[in-house]
Amino acid sequence: MLVPKDKETLQLRQMAVIAGLQGKGIGRVIMQFAENISRDRGYKKLIMHARKTAMGFYEKLGYKITGNEFTEVTIPHYIMEKEL
Repeated sequence: MLVPKDKETLQLRQMAVIAGLQGKGIGRVIMQFAENISRDRGYKKLIMHARKTAMGFYEKLGYKITGNEFTEVTIPHYIMEKEL
């Protein structure tokens, strides 16, 4: 789900690939689609609350950590973002 934060920024929410299908490129394709849709709609930045366990995945796609670790729904997260 892509939620507008302001006129230049969208927040990616509820992104997940079922464990048994991870590592097959599905997440990468979903993220490319989300980034393309965001750019097509004129947004300049994509942000998210990324689970700590998924940080490496997002870093490979060019996302950067922009804050300290925090807990959301009892799971460690980081805010990550990417300029589009």
